[in-house]
Amino acid sequence: MCSRPTPVSPTEFGHPNITHLKSLLGAWEGQGQGVYPNITPFKYHEKSTFTSLGPAKPIIHYVQKTFAVQEGKPVLSKPMHTECGYIRVLSPPTASPQEVKLELCLADPTGIAQIFSGKIDFASETELQITWQSLHVSCSPSAKKVTTVSRSWKINTSEKTLNYTLDMGALGNEHQNHLTASLVKDTNGALTTIPEDAIIIDVREATEFAEGHIEGAINIPIGEALRDCNKPSFDKIREASNVFLYCQSGGRSNIVADTLRANNFSSVNVLQGGYAAYLAQK
Repeated sequence: MCSRPTPVSPTEFGHPNITHLKSLLGAWEGQGQGVYPNITPFKYHEKSTFTSLGPAKPIIHYVQKTFAVQEGKPVLSKPMHTECGYIRVLSPPTASPQEVKLELCLADPTGIAQIFSGKIDFASETELQITWQSLHVSCSPSAKKVTTVSRSWKINTSEKTLNYTLDMGALGNEHQNHLTASLVKDTNGALTTIPEDAIIIDVREATEFAEGHIEGAINIPIGEALRDCNKPSFDKIREASNVFLYCQSGGRSNIVADTLRANNFSSVNVLQGGYAAYLAQK
């Protein structure tokens, strides 16, 4: 058993290879707009997170969720698009930014999976620009036909902004702009320390929990949490003012957190980087 973690920046978590992308890590929120032939232009509110999988793997977990906008304000009860996946950093930290090779693997619930190659176009102390070009877009038989996708991300570290565009070729149309958005980093969302009154839940398997865990944590494996979250046994967790989840590196705890929030749990947080990141700071 280990003691509670002390505060540490989430950008310190992770494999050395992700050094050039550390400004991307964290939670981002803002608004965007979409256009495309034969659809009505629309606006949306977005929440996206980029989380290191810990010091053992040069991988960043990415989750994006968008919501309807009404009178300029987000309507979180009306979800729109979502996608998730992984950024793989294939070059060592000694490589120059322009030499870094990146891959992005994404899936979304509309039945589309995408694989991108990426490169850093520009990097300085205050700016990071990354472009992504699809290598393969796979559509299920019921999905709308998308053939090409490209993305451009521009991060300003001093202003803590992430501006992006997404272009695509779909439904027989030529490759053109579809989405444009401006996000701001949620500096209050870097949850790296646990309040004393928090309920701490370890969502790893029982064997992992037995090998070591954060002091005061209770073990509710991910399968049990997803299956039983609406049962009376979870009422205390639902009503708690501070609930912190963690797993080994962040992937499983984010899945459980998304499910609990969707089921009206009032305060659910995820410990950035998970147990692996915590151990790395010991």
